[in-house]
Amino acid sequence: MVDTYTRLCGTGQALTPTTAGFLSTDYMDLGSGTYRSFGGNLAVASFCASVSMNSSTENATMRLQIVALPKTGAIATSTFTAAVTDIITVSTHGFTAGTRITVASGTMLPAGLAASTNYYLRDVTTDTFKVSLTPNGDAVNITDTGTGIHTLTWYPEILADSGEIGIDRIQAGLFKYEVAIPPPQVSPKYPYNRYIYARFLPSATITAGTMTCDINEGYSTNGGILQPIGYTTA
Repeated sequence: MVDTYTRLCGTGQALTPTTAGFLSTDYMDLGSGTYRSFGGNLAVASFCASVSMNSSTENATMRLQIVALPKTGAIATSTFTAAVTDIITVSTHGFTAGTRITVASGTMLPAGLAASTNYYLRDVTTDTFKVSLTPNGDAVNITDTGTGIHTLTWYPEILADSGEIGIDRIQAGLFKYEVAIPPPQVSPKYPYNRYIYARFLPSATITAGTMTCDINEGYSTNGGILQPIGYTTA
């Protein structure tokens, strides 16, 4: 039984890839909602091709994802400071535990941090956090504050991922892919105070094609019924 559909994207989106891929035109806003959960998946996302995908690159692929983003509207870069207590400070950052970031510096990063390395947030407060090399891992030991201006870039939290799909398989009227979004009691947790988007990660420039993505917001499986409460759609 499916309670409600939300269409996150339809036709007409630009299909030019970036290092971060591109996001659906619409999103779900979870606010501070809560969930009643009795088993199974929270929701299922259905991707369909409305125009067949095409690329001039041989063997090009596409990943179809459902992701959660902090409420800044786009992938962004922020400045930060670090202390030898392992605490990183970014004023009113809006991140949650588990958010993935990378760091860089105009001069020298704080000792213990390295550029082009994935870090995951832990011990999050309104203005501060620590980082680990793995989700829920030990905090990185920061031994000096570095020099110059330091920046961090955050990336979407991936809730569901299709894996690589050959673009030549994504044909209008023939292609449909469904991916389950886990319930909040398992990892990765369905995050509150986040925007939920469909995300597309092509391996090469797309010269044609559009996709739709619908989220079945209430879903039952094996006798379990899940009912989301307290979100809006934008």
